[in-house]
Amino acid sequence: MFPRPTPGGLLFLIITAVSVGVALMNVGLITALTASVFCAVTISSFLMSFFSTAGISLRRENMPDGKSMEKVVLPLVITNHLPWFRQSLILTEQIPFVTEKVTAWEIPSLPPKGSVTLQRETVSCRRGHFCLRKIRISGGDPCGIFKTVKVFKCPGEISIVPKTVLLSSFPYACTSGHSVNREGRSLGHVGQGNDFFGIRPYRAGDEMRFVHWRLSASKNQLMVREFEAAAVDKIVLILDTTLAAVGNDPVENNFEKLITLAASVTEYLSSRYCHLTFITRHDGEIFQTSGDAAGIRTKIQEILTEIVPSKGQVETLIGEILETLSPGTVVCFLGMTDSVKLRQMLSLLEDQQIVLQWIHAPKDCFPYIIDDEELVFCLPQETRKTGEIKPLLLTCQTDLEGIFNDEEAV
Repeated sequence: MFPRPTPGGLLFLIITAVSVGVALMNVGLITALTASVFCAVTISSFLMSFFSTAGISLRRENMPDGKSMEKVVLPLVITNHLPWFRQSLILTEQIPFVTEKVTAWEIPSLPPKGSVTLQRETVSCRRGHFCLRKIRISGGDPCGIFKTVKVFKCPGEISIVPKTVLLSSFPYACTSGHSVNREGRSLGHVGQGNDFFGIRPYRAGDEMRFVHWRLSASKNQLMVREFEAAAVDKIVLILDTTLAAVGNDPVENNFEKLITLAASVTEYLSSRYCHLTFITRHDGEIFQTSGDAAGIRTKIQEILTEIVPSKGQVETLIGEILETLSPGTVVCFLGMTDSVKLRQMLSLLEDQQIVLQWIHAPKDCFPYIIDDEELVFCLPQETRKTGEIKPLLLTCQTDLEGIFNDEEAV
């Protein structure tokens, strides 16, 4: 880009023009020397600014994926292809996952034919998949009269996954009553599953359909087939994405807090041997995935990285699994809304001997946060009737690490 005068440089150009005009009107040695000095500084500064960004190249290094609300490294290699020293430059880039519109870094002085790797660090405030495109380098003259900006097209992609915290516990409490081996895998137990476990003598009360007739004839006594019990804990994680219930703060709102909690629960369960079902609304459609928690962890993380609030009733998410749950299943409902219909559906889950964990993050508990101002908010008044289920309240000040240890996480 052609050099442009800076605000201070514009004032200097005006003074130069005035000195030249005075020299032309009042011809003399002093006025001529003064005008000559101003003109020489202006011309030399223009030429130095014009070539300040020449011979510079940029290259992006591999950018590791980052986590929301944590530091992200954006490495960049800057090379000087000319055979002389270069003064320090300013690098700016529009990064979509930070709060600032433009983020700037200083490029140190470069030796002849030298290069430097700039380990740029910034704090990510938004999750998602982002494309980085243009980088601008600003140079100028030592006097600061002119400024030159050179634009580089450096495409790059980076993913910012949701923030996770280390949960101290999760209330699934081995609902199947199974034991594990040294590797953490489940050990079989006798029950009414589908996998063959073994054969034993007949006992009073055994069903005749399980009698092994051929072996009974050879042993001259009734022998019964046993089957392995379902020895895997079943957990259902439901995430509310109701658009109208999301707080006003674009970064620290109730929806983002629930995203963090959902990612943390998934991370916690992936180190346990359990069956996990995740249900939410994504792109306007109900999304559901099931399987071993460790196996579907990556898929859930990808959805949590991209998901945004959407229109739709949260009751439809619960209706997807209301009639398919078996007794002892743990349902963790991460919600932002509350209604009579919702409480009725959750009560039906409890009537089916479902272990319900309702985390409620209302919009009122996540006010808009203004920098450098003290956070003040009031908890909503309790309107629960006697006998109704009580959710675990989640606010902007809740410590997620110990949320499942407290009866009320306020």
